[in-house]
Amino acid sequence: MKAMSHLAESRAPSGSFDVMRLREDFPILKVKVHGKPLVYLDNGATSQKPQAVIDALHRYYSAENSNIHRGVHYLSEHATTVYEAARGKIRQFINARSDKEIIFVRGTTEAINLVAQCYGRSFLKAGDEIIVSAMEHHSNIVPWQILCEQTGAKLRVIPINHEGELVMEEFRRLLNDKTKFVSITHVSNALGTIVPVKEIVALAHERGVPVMLDGAQAVPHLRVDVQHLGCDFYAFSGHKLFGPTGVGALYGRAELLEKMPPYQGGGDMISLVTFEKTHYNVLPYKFEAGTPNIAEATRVTVRAGQEMTGANFALIVARMARVRGRAMNSRGEPVASAMLMLTPDEPMVMSMNFNNAMVGGDGSFQFANVPPGRYNLQVRPNGMQSASSEFATLKVTVGNDDIDNLIVTTSAGATARGVVMTDDGSVPTFRADQVSIFPQPAEPVSMMFGPGQNRINDDYTFELTSLSDRRLIRANVGGQILTWFLKAVMLDGEDVTDSGIEFTPGRSYDGLQIIFSRQTTDLSGLVSDDRGKPVLDATVVIFPANKDLWTFSSRYVRTARPDTNGKYSIKSLPPSEDYLIIAVQNLEQGQGSDPDFLTRAIEEAKRLSLNEGETKAFDIRLSTLVP
Repeated sequence: MKAMSHLAESRAPSGSFDVMRLREDFPILKVKVHGKPLVYLDNGATSQKPQAVIDALHRYYSAENSNIHRGVHYLSEHATTVYEAARGKIRQFINARSDKEIIFVRGTTEAINLVAQCYGRSFLKAGDEIIVSAMEHHSNIVPWQILCEQTGAKLRVIPINHEGELVMEEFRRLLNDKTKFVSITHVSNALGTIVPVKEIVALAHERGVPVMLDGAQAVPHLRVDVQHLGCDFYAFSGHKLFGPTGVGALYGRAELLEKMPPYQGGGDMISLVTFEKTHYNVLPYKFEAGTPNIAEATRVTVRAGQEMTGANFALIVARMARVRGRAMNSRGEPVASAMLMLTPDEPMVMSMNFNNAMVGGDGSFQFANVPPGRYNLQVRPNGMQSASSEFATLKVTVGNDDIDNLIVTTSAGATARGVVMTDDGSVPTFRADQVSIFPQPAEPVSMMFGPGQNRINDDYTFELTSLSDRRLIRANVGGQILTWFLKAVMLDGEDVTDSGIEFTPGRSYDGLQIIFSRQTTDLSGLVSDDRGKPVLDATVVIFPANKDLWTFSSRYVRTARPDTNGKYSIKSLPPSEDYLIIAVQNLEQGQGSDPDFLTRAIEEAKRLSLNEGETKAFDIRLSTLVP
């Protein structure tokens, strides 16, 4: 029998296990029963709660209580942010594709009832068959019996053998053209049997039959990946995971949830209500009527030295403190390019009132002399200005004076590896030094990049980690993004220059290519007046002759100032372009890309053709144009 005792042996830590230290986290274990310390073994029914969870619930109701999705005041916005971040955390925990596939429910029982009523009553009819097993909890039997009474469908049961395992041959026999739904436990609550659910899902899907998994007993003990399992629905409860009672989660594939009607009616599950018609809200809110268990869904705390996972952390500092630790990804590797921001978590505090710290090559960070107060600690992967949606929010509290050995763990984002090259496979003549990453759609403006992680190596290869969402990829030199002569960004033979790449967490994207024109042109010369005397206070402006002036931005205009000998130099110009070039005195910063100035400059500018790969000398006389 594949029992939980066997599972526990396979997962036992290799080092020493401090049982007494673990017991200290659970205050109920200090209770004495019949004069002896409590020994609690009924975790299959419900788990006991660590002090961190108890404290977090108390803090929410004493200092943070507010409704969500309804108010514009600080407490409501704060509660909404944390609540939705918890949804993202659950999505990450079971590796669902999207936050909208995570529905908060009261527990596994309500989740199964929701699917039975919303999916079953919509798509099952008399004569259809539903398959369950003989080892199911009542919560995965009775809802389907009710559905059968409502629709005329029939319930079929997979038997178990003397070893406490499902008889898979019988399951294959039960599957037929009348089968319209399968609902199976992942781990038996009575026997501890680990059911081969991936095989069951595959067999059912061969016939187009959706599968729901009861994960109430599995989630506390197994690593659950709903995409790997391939299931259509997955349900579990918080109270078996050391969390509060009255809260759980239902995962459902978005395409199925979209087709299902709401489970209950009320506030938050609607977008518009009139007496004639009600319009339902989008996923996941369509299935979340009324005020939910906000505190229970969001409250988790840890002590200093314990692990925190996410991108936003709330710290309570009792006295002047030093905060230091390491930032790691879920594989245990340093997140060496991240930036951490420490901001006051108080109403009416301006967002610019923050400290930041770059993460070192070994993942270490430190904030010194942090005054007493409550703070948000935010991880910015790749040094980006805003945290990616892949990095969920988790609120934690740390109350000791000096906060040491703090381990901040980000999720396992995607990894991309590639090379910067020319269209003939050679090395570019310019020296690209960084890869730029920014959301799509977006203009490549004012992005912040941390050192190291997005650097281009000497051999023009690069590696990017902790990526998520749809991102555009570019190379840049000295902070200037090279879009002028970028030809394409390719991934597996597909041109993703403008569409960007949808990065799936945990995946590797190898063979990324940033391709430029084969060679660039360098231009230099002397700036002089009409008597041939060098001019030192001029500005040389060069721009493509065939560009629409109304769509100009600064990336299409290059400028240079002469040196002490009147010599100017402009490097890395795109090849095979006709340019207009002009030298102007008293040109202020920004005027060189102003369309009005450029329109007037065309009349006096000289036309210049540049060939691929050449280094060209071009002397220019000072213009009489006044900026």
